[in-house]
Amino acid sequence: MKMKLEEHIKQSGFKKAHIAKELGVSGNTLANWIYSRSYPPLDKAVQLAAMLGVDIKEIYTD
Repeated sequence: MKMKLEEHIKQSGFKKAHIAKELGVSGNTLANWIYSRSYPPLDKAVQLAAMLGVDIKEIYTD
């Protein structure tokens, strides 16, 4: 499963550093989620989807 975070982050207008800070994670952790090297825990995924203004299902793709 891949993440579609990068396109949603670009559309949101938020900087990646701001998103990482709001989620309480490092920039490296966020980058790992963006490039599907790891996946956010459910609580962070819900928070991230809300922050980006998308349904949680929209940040994942098959």
